[in-house]
Amino acid sequence: MQILGFEFEVPPEYRVEGPSSSGERSHVVLVGPNARTLAGALVDRAVAAGFRRPKPEADPVVLERGEQTLVLVHDSGNLIVHMHDPTMLPRARFDGSAVLLGELQFECGTTSIVPLRERHVPSQHMRSGAWTLAGVSASQLVERVIDTVVTTKGLKRGSVFGPAKGGREVWSGEAYSTLELLKVRAAVDAGSVLLEIDLIDRRKEAEP
Repeated sequence: MQILGFEFEVPPEYRVEGPSSSGERSHVVLVGPNARTLAGALVDRAVAAGFRRPKPEADPVVLERGEQTLVLVHDSGNLIVHMHDPTMLPRARFDGSAVLLGELQFECGTTSIVPLRERHVPSQHMRSGAWTLAGVSASQLVERVIDTVVTTKGLKRGSVFGPAKGGREVWSGEAYSTLELLKVRAAVDAGSVLLEIDLIDRRKEAEP
């Protein structure tokens, strides 16, 4: 069985159901007599393929290798293997000190931008992008993104939320119209800021 670029040999007394997939996410189910006992061997194989070994006694078991994630879940004796592989998605776009999403350009006030991934879900009229930035504050990023769509698209400014008391340094906000919705989230992580923007645009759906 192929799992995120490495081979895992499933004993003949077990069967594999799936994969079932949706975009960059998929899962398979290993079914057989107490299939959950296969988790240890699967963890060892994943670690040999470059995934970080999970914490002892972790439940569910989470393994990471760069952007890729494996999650092992026990269910009624079966073993469910969830796979998340953003590397199959295109890189998010940027130009100088601005990030780009769809037809929009958001000036960020820094040229220290590392693009992550962009996702387009036509059935939901949604486009999402993520970037890591340095040299600018999370709260400034949220304000800059919202100011852009208020000014260029005439969206209405929504609520902006700062970090919860005692929680992570995360800012979020939104802007909207009857056919469009923008959501933005900026989270501080190890001195940099993870910027995530979701844009839902139903204008074409409303055209006669």
